[in-house]
Amino acid sequence: MKISILIIIIIIMTGLYIHQYIRKYKYKVRARLARTERTEMIDFINRYAASIGYSENTDEWMEQVARFIAQAIEAQNVFIFFMDSDDNTARKIARYGVFPAYDGDINKRTHKFIDDIERELINLNSEGLINQVISNISVLKDDFKEHYGAGPIETLMSVPLKIDGDQLGVICAINRSGTTRLFDSESVFLLESLSSQVALGLTFTQIYERLNQQQRIEQELELAKNIQMSLLPSDSPIHHNYQIFADCIAAREVSGDFFDFIQISEDLLLVIVADASGKGIPACMLMSMCRSIIHTNAWRFKEDLEGLLREINSHLYEDTDAAQFITLACLLIDKHDHVVDYARAGHTELLIQSPTGDIQIISPDGPALGLLPNELSNYDTFSFKWQPGASIMMFSDGLTEALDEDDDELGLEGLLELWKAMDRSPEKATHGILAEVKNFAGDRQQEDDQTLIILHRPELV
Repeated sequence: MKISILIIIIIIMTGLYIHQYIRKYKYKVRARLARTERTEMIDFINRYAASIGYSENTDEWMEQVARFIAQAIEAQNVFIFFMDSDDNTARKIARYGVFPAYDGDINKRTHKFIDDIERELINLNSEGLINQVISNISVLKDDFKEHYGAGPIETLMSVPLKIDGDQLGVICAINRSGTTRLFDSESVFLLESLSSQVALGLTFTQIYERLNQQQRIEQELELAKNIQMSLLPSDSPIHHNYQIFADCIAAREVSGDFFDFIQISEDLLLVIVADASGKGIPACMLMSMCRSIIHTNAWRFKEDLEGLLREINSHLYEDTDAAQFITLACLLIDKHDHVVDYARAGHTELLIQSPTGDIQIISPDGPALGLLPNELSNYDTFSFKWQPGASIMMFSDGLTEALDEDDDELGLEGLLELWKAMDRSPEKATHGILAEVKNFAGDRQQEDDQTLIILHRPELV
């Protein structure tokens, strides 16, 4: 009897162990798939953002986008169709890949289907695949051999392009180029995710086709402004040990500066201030590109600022041209032991004000992001203990390079003097400094964006 009970217990424990092992294995598989999909998404967004302004010819630009999509989803062929709302017709605006791609003869039925792809927007059957997609239903097909015989098409998926509920077009991928022969539901999900970015590009197409030059400029500025505002934090992080405040004043309707606060873990807070080159939509998309890289990789390099900067630099250098770069400074705060790490890439200095008012200037070496390959880029870091009563300032060069009516520059010394005269409250000091810089400029128009972040650790009570 005791032996039987022991056997039952062993069987139950073995079953529990196998169940737990299967759960862990499934979790690892899902995590690996999520990482792969995230990497594909980020790579696509990076290349897509960098291509903004690639060509004044919209169709030429969308051809490049089709290539980015094919690379992200491992497709041999990609078609992008644009719906004309006036007469409810569609036209192909982009295509990637050589189609059909086959060796030898193909039967007439398959040949007709190939013609239908170009002429009738993939009208496979009497219901019409395009009608399903226009109805906001994604379609996945992998039964071509059964219905059409041996031919160049093995698998196909098509998803709608829409923005704010409006149908803009259709994107279709034909035949998979990866190790897996057929597209699956994961492929459809990824293509649906990418389609929102393509829909944004089609929206730009509609804008540029319908507006005159002046209206285009106004629309571009408004779009860029909205994009930028959505990237900036709405509130500063709240912590009982610290006081933090940040503000950004754009020189024009659109700003090339941005800042961010990223809570990497319960104890680690990453503070970012950066200045993107260029103006208008390209600058905003460059900001978005940089921000997505930071948010995706911050947790991987949570204790390695140099590694994080090298990761950002690698993406920007590969996916942008020489005229596009970003200066950036990052501050990593360990709220558990109040240790702070700082690194910068071509950005302004870090300023530390002691409880007595003395200011230390910290300026580790590091080139701007996107200018040089990683093998020629080194980023130094600086670590210090954040003492009670001390304050920290991060800023963009729009402050120190502000000019008055006589073309005299405020300079770093001028900024230091302004800070020394301010209240220790980060919010009051930030507003006060920005107001004094404006007074310094007088009637002269602000020529560069101005971003300021002040952090303060109150005295121990």
